[in-house]
Amino acid sequence: YKFHPSMTAALAVNTDFIEAPVDDRRTELTRFPPFFPERRDFFLQDAGVFEFGNIKANGFPYFSRRVGRLGGEPLDIDAGLKLTGRLGRVRFGAMNVQLPPQRGIDRTGLSVVRVQRDVLAESAVGIIATHGDPRDLASNSLVGADFQYYKSDFRGSNIVSGNAFYMRSFTSGAEDDEDAFGINAAYPNDRYNASVGFTQIGDDFYPALGFLNRWGIRQYDTSFRYRVRPSRILRTVDTGFTTQVVTNRSNDLESTVLTFNLLELANNPGDKLKFTYTYDEERLLREPFEVNPGVVIPLGDYSFSRYGIRAQTANWRVVSGIAEVIWGSFYDGDLLQMNATLELRPSRYVFLALQYEQNNGRVGAGDFVQRLARIRFNLAFTPNISWTNVLQYDNVTDLVGVNSIFRWEIEPGREFFVVANYGGLQED
Repeated sequence: YKFHPSMTAALAVNTDFIEAPVDDRRTELTRFPPFFPERRDFFLQDAGVFEFGNIKANGFPYFSRRVGRLGGEPLDIDAGLKLTGRLGRVRFGAMNVQLPPQRGIDRTGLSVVRVQRDVLAESAVGIIATHGDPRDLASNSLVGADFQYYKSDFRGSNIVSGNAFYMRSFTSGAEDDEDAFGINAAYPNDRYNASVGFTQIGDDFYPALGFLNRWGIRQYDTSFRYRVRPSRILRTVDTGFTTQVVTNRSNDLESTVLTFNLLELANNPGDKLKFTYTYDEERLLREPFEVNPGVVIPLGDYSFSRYGIRAQTANWRVVSGIAEVIWGSFYDGDLLQMNATLELRPSRYVFLALQYEQNNGRVGAGDFVQRLARIRFNLAFTPNISWTNVLQYDNVTDLVGVNSIFRWEIEPGREFFVVANYGGLQED
């Protein structure tokens, strides 16, 4: 409901979000919980209002998938109310969700408030606050402030940007190391694209409504890309690198990932060819890492490197695809990754995609093979009537998942769904 042309309220009552698409399954090779994007319309609406500090994943103060989910399974929601909008130079968002008692968790209220005010010509300063723990593990709140700088006319028409943020959580029973802060700067332009950043996360920082998979760390990030436009045949030629160095709070190295984009070619139709090299150092200090069921990497210091080739055709073609191969060492063994996608668009009404991934690994005393297959088949009968289907299988869970959604938009704001879902296996 729109109270004002720039102010919207959304209400969800006793919904199961069954019309939301299922997650894409993944083959995982890292020791950190993966980050899955939000797919539910109630939370996606005006989601950008709640973004904070230009944080990409680890350390999010608010991550909507924490609401109404536990252990990869949905929780019942009594009601949710969200208000977003802009008044003059102020953008704001507020949400409260009420969950009934269930699965050993008492009745829970979860809230988030975000306010930003435009300053200078193109910049903004803001605050965020959250309250509530969806897992009911402790009493938890969080407050934070950030400054986002943006200038689009630097030395002519170049762009410079920067972000700085500070957050603190308040958790019952926690020690005093509950702070997180960071700063980053970027020069995201056509010929030169560069960025640097630093983040520190305390040992006891706990954003109960956010996303956190590494804590007690200092993280240093850099990236650089150089681009030329040589001819009518080759639209762009790119080369560059990204680095991520993570230490503990005592500045002892935990991990380093250096990825070199050796050469990336793109033609005018949009086809691409890319060559990469990655060097990785990992120190397993806290606990062994199970890379696959029954295959464990013990504690220790590791360094390994990989090479990659990726070819991709423009997706406007009737037949398009992606093929990628990555090979090299992996911890104390080796790893071969193969990914392929074939997409068919015979008409504007039909879309078919076949995807396959396989990882062949050898680490320590164990070997493993991970396989993932996915089929997408979509039909658009009219602009308002569609049928989407996803079938997935992976050999780690040994489960087949099928999701089929028939959608009819009767008129703007009124939709009818028929949904069949089997073996969904969604992740947190």
